[in-house]
Amino acid sequence: MINKNCYPAQKVFNPMHSNQIIRYSAVFLLLLFVATMPSRAQQTIPSLSLSQAVDSALQRNHLLKIKEYQLKEKKAGIKKAKIKHFPSVTVSSTYRYNKNTASLDIQKGEFGSLPLSPSVMIPLPNADKSFELLEHENFKAGVSLYQPISEQPKIYTGVQVSQTEASMAGVEKHKAKQQITLSVEKLYYGILINQKKQEQAKAKLELAKMKLHDTESAIQAGKMVDANKAALKATVADKKQELLKLKIEAQDHRSDFERLTGMSLAQVKLQNVENNTLSLNPLASYKSEASNHNVDLQLASLKQKKSRLAIKAARENYIPNLGFIAGYSYQKGSTIYPTYNPYVGIHFEWNLQDIFSDKQIVEQRKNVYQQAREHWLNMQEKVDNEVEKAYRKLTQIESLIETAQKAVSYRRQAYRIQKNKQDAGLNTKADLLNARADLTKSQADLYAAQLQYQLALSKLRIVTEGKDRFYQ
Repeated sequence: MINKNCYPAQKVFNPMHSNQIIRYSAVFLLLLFVATMPSRAQQTIPSLSLSQAVDSALQRNHLLKIKEYQLKEKKAGIKKAKIKHFPSVTVSSTYRYNKNTASLDIQKGEFGSLPLSPSVMIPLPNADKSFELLEHENFKAGVSLYQPISEQPKIYTGVQVSQTEASMAGVEKHKAKQQITLSVEKLYYGILINQKKQEQAKAKLELAKMKLHDTESAIQAGKMVDANKAALKATVADKKQELLKLKIEAQDHRSDFERLTGMSLAQVKLQNVENNTLSLNPLASYKSEASNHNVDLQLASLKQKKSRLAIKAARENYIPNLGFIAGYSYQKGSTIYPTYNPYVGIHFEWNLQDIFSDKQIVEQRKNVYQQAREHWLNMQEKVDNEVEKAYRKLTQIESLIETAQKAVSYRRQAYRIQKNKQDAGLNTKADLLNARADLTKSQADLYAAQLQYQLALSKLRIVTEGKDRFYQ
């Protein structure tokens, strides 16, 4: 007889226990996924910095690309102008079929007679002669070279004009770059400010709704008449309208921002900007920087230079054209001209009428130069005024930021007091919402002032900084 106790006990497989394990595991994984879902959602939305937005706008902007092509065009013009210093070589060839050909006919004895003896006279020529001067088929080919000599000063002046135009194109490209950058900064700061203002408007709307709710509850309880109910409803409508205006403004900002940068704000989140105030240098130092580096002043100065070069070029037109020529020609089909003909020489050309017309051109270009100079003087005054405005705005916003920081500190203390009272049951929810709305407003005002400071600082930097000194 077999004793069952002598064998170790075996576990019996329980399918119900296995299903419970699977079910608990599935619930645990589901809870883990739900718990980590917000953090994963946050990670999927990348943040966008101001510098990244500017870079994206600069890379895709069509106006900037046009300026780049204009700069390349002007640089090619410099090379073209320099080529005129060297000899110009012309290669030509012509084939022609002549229906009628020319000939030289000499009749017998046309040149007289040659007396060999008193009785013997030989006519010259002794018979009618005919010489073909041109064949039916005629071919010409040749190469000629012209080296300008007296035109060298005019050519050099033309090169300088082309170089000046290329410099102007480079400055205009940089100016477009500055304008795009400033536009992106305005939209970037505007979107951030709008977000803070919407928070403020939502807090005010929540407070207005709370007051309306308390009033309606008091009316229903018979503790208050409905005299103020209409006014509170109007206040709620006003706050909704204010929030709606901010949302419309946000849509406009978003649309312009996405058009410039090519990035959808639904897929990226704007990073907050570090708000650091700087110790400003004296105003005179910024004016000096602007005088030396401002792009508008650089353009005005280059226009003056170009107009001076135009006067110089007009005066150099008084000099007659003198140059060295050389060449080689080949022809077949004419007996008059040699078949092979190398040649050298000097070419001289002077149109005397140009002496009088060029004098008037010089007068015209002198007036153009005076216009360019007046434009530079006007631009100098305008730039000085822009520097003063930007500098003055920075100093004003500095004072505004200091006051706004104090207001935020006081509002935060007031909100903390109301929250403590709320916890102790010594005030109403409306009192806490009112303190919260005041705190939100002061924070929005401070944030707006800080961003306005950064924008004013960007404007001052743009006014005072010129080509190759901005967003390297």
